[in-house]
Amino acid sequence: MQILIGASNAFIKWMGIDLPRIPSNDGKRIGVQTISSSPTSVAWQCHALLEHSKAQYATIIAVEARSRFCIIFSNLPKLSMGDFDQHLKDHWLRNVLFMSHQSGAVTDSQEIGHKIVQQFNNTVMDFNWVKNTDLSVSGHVSDVEQWIRSGSVLNRANHLSPPEANELAYHINTQRKKAKQHSSAKKMAIFIPVARLLDDGLFRFAKGLSGDRYPETKLGDFPNPYPSLSSTISSNVVFLEHFRKNKN
Repeated sequence: MQILIGASNAFIKWMGIDLPRIPSNDGKRIGVQTISSSPTSVAWQCHALLEHSKAQYATIIAVEARSRFCIIFSNLPKLSMGDFDQHLKDHWLRNVLFMSHQSGAVTDSQEIGHKIVQQFNNTVMDFNWVKNTDLSVSGHVSDVEQWIRSGSVLNRANHLSPPEANELAYHINTQRKKAKQHSSAKKMAIFIPVARLLDDGLFRFAKGLSGDRYPETKLGDFPNPYPSLSSTISSNVVFLEHFRKNKN
């Protein structure tokens, strides 16, 4: 599976790295091209909030392209690219496990949890970093930054502890979002990030663990949440309903 890290200028400068840009056939929108996830790839937009240009610690915001699901890394020390990849994977897996069990989509047992972890860890992930800011996804990154800064009387980004960062991210991820259904569409889709990332995680990492049967889907698997021209399957919103009931 291909994992694309779209790094903002601030993130790149803080990391102290040099990255290529996404090639453009027409020479337009260089550095601000649209990124997207698919059945075989996942794209994340990453940005760093710094207190000053030489800060050794930063709050990092990572937003997944399709779901707009955000992960907040508070007071993160400078890492290598490989270490950041692993840090992102650890938090991604943790969220998939939590949502899978809380939604009721899978049985809340150690055995099922172990199988999800196993499928996640057995998935070969090829990370590719580029210097790019998807303006649509970046708008959601900016929203997260405002949430972070509004919680501090000093308007500082690095005031959250890791538990507070996780709690804030959970709150943001359960709010309704709007985004274009695809790059050329004018119609806006309304969705909740936890629902989309949950459907994605179940599709990728919970194969054979479903107790329900879905149209055009192998028995035991969860449906593909990515629409295609030949498919009539829509996102499985029933999981979100269960997730919100359990949360309340």
